[in-house]
Amino acid sequence: MKSINQKKISVINPPQIINNLHTGVSVETQYNKINNYTELQKNNILKVQSNIRGYLQRKKYLNNNIINYIIKTLNNNEPAMTNLWIQIISILKKYPPQKNENKFIYGKIIENSIIQTLNKIFPKCIDLDKLCDIGSEYKNDCMIEFTSKINIKFSIKASKSTGLITIINKRHIQKHDIGKINFIICKISERKLYIFQNTKSIENTYSKDDGAAMYYKNSLFSFLNKQSKNVYNFPNNTKIKDFENNIIPIIKEVNIYDTLYISLCDELSNY
Repeated sequence: MKSINQKKISVINPPQIINNLHTGVSVETQYNKINNYTELQKNNILKVQSNIRGYLQRKKYLNNNIINYIIKTLNNNEPAMTNLWIQIISILKKYPPQKNENKFIYGKIIENSIIQTLNKIFPKCIDLDKLCDIGSEYKNDCMIEFTSKINIKFSIKASKSTGLITIINKRHIQKHDIGKINFIICKISERKLYIFQNTKSIENTYSKDDGAAMYYKNSLFSFLNKQSKNVYNFPNNTKIKDFENNIIPIIKEVNIYDTLYISLCDELSNY
C-alpha cells in the first residue's frame, strides 16, 4: 500500500471484499480490481486494514467449518465409504506398490476412486486433471462444489507405508509455495483419511525438503490424530470383513506391462 502522503492510494473497496466473500470470486481477483481514490485519511486506511484482517479470519473460519462438514458427511455415508475402502484394498492387491512399476499407478487409481466417491456424496466433485488439455493440474487434484458459490480444491495423496508423504515433486522448479493447500491423505495402514489445510506451522514443523521434492513427515499424522476433527476412520463392518476374508485372497495381481501390451495389440488387430 502506498504512503498516505501520496496523492493516490490503490485500494479495493473494503466493504465489497466482505460482502463478496461467498460470490465465488477469489480474494486475489478482488484485490486485483484496483480502485484509485484521492487522498484518504489515516483512519480510513486503518479501517481498510481492519476489514482485511476480518476477511482473513472469516475465510479461515469458513474453511475449518467446511472440513468439519466433510468429515461429518463421510461418516453419514457408510455404504459409499465402505465401497471406497473395498476399492482401495482391491487396488493394493492388484497393483502392489512394493513393485517399482506400480508405485505411481496405485496412488493414481486410489485418487480416482476417492474423487468418484466424493462426487456421489457431495453435489459435485470435479477431477481437475480432466480440465487440462496437456499434462495435469499442478498442485490440486479435485474441487468439491458445495454450492454454486462455495467450492474448495484438494490435493489427494495415498500411502501404504509409514514413511514420508510426497507433497510435490520439484522437477525443474526449485522453489514451491504450498501455502494453504487443502489435503486429503489416505493412510491405508491406519484405515484413515486425513483432511486438513496446510499452515506455516505445519509446514515448518512437519515438512521436509531434500531438493528433489517436498514431503510430510509421518509425525504429522500423530499430531493430526490429536485433532479428531481432521480425521475420518473407514468403516470396519460385516461387508468389509467378509470381503477381506473371502475375496481379497483370490484377487490376482495385474502385470501392468502385459496388460498394456495386450490392450495395444487388441487396438491394432484390424490393421
